[in-house]
Amino acid sequence: MSAAIDEDLALTERLLDRLHKSHGAKVPLVAVITQCDLLEPKDVPLDGEQNADWQEKRERVGRVERIVEDKIRERRMLR
Repeated sequence: MSAAIDEDLALTERLLDRLHKSHGAKVPLVAVITQCDLLEPKDVPLDGEQNADWQEKRERVGRVERIVEDKIRERRMLR
């Protein structure tokens, strides 16, 4: 997962740099995390009943959110 995020962020940095150099634009960045339904436990929807499995799923989603946020903050151009 981490390598894919790093590659996506590197590409995003290059794109934002080109936009800034070509048009003087500072484009805001919005991160979207997809496919949370594939995180364990897979059969638990985030909009479903809030039980122990739901809590586990929500904690895993929260960890992914923190990883992405930290990786974005590590890159000066994306902060």
